[in-house]
Amino acid sequence: MMSRTALVIFLASLYLPFQCPAAEKLKVRAGSWMLGGTPVSEIDSTLFTHLLFSEAYVKPSSFEVGIHPSFEPDFVTFSRKVKQKNRSVKTLLTIWGGPEYALMVRNLSSISSFIRSAQNIARVM
Repeated sequence: MMSRTALVIFLASLYLPFQCPAAEKLKVRAGSWMLGGTPVSEIDSTLFTHLLFSEAYVKPSSFEVGIHPSFEPDFVTFSRKVKQKNRSVKTLLTIWGGPEYALMVRNLSSISSFIRSAQNIARVM
């Protein structure tokens, strides 16, 4: 539950205006994509500065970051497809933590496994 709260706070902070004279140029326009919504190829990425792929989770047995097999085809092409329309859009991965996340942070070796797997997934993205 705490990880969802932290994620909501983070996403909300993306929408807060920057307190500087060049705020108009620095606005972040973030969007989140979930399986079952608009096909990735139809996302108008010109509307966003940041797009989040929202289908990762913490595996309960290994504490590694995982993408459900049915979501993998969209995951491996997500960045490439949205950057076809907007080369400057930043793509990010959201990881649903749930109880597995809370268990993972209690053990240093589990944290290491989580970090290594997150880095490997980020390289694919």
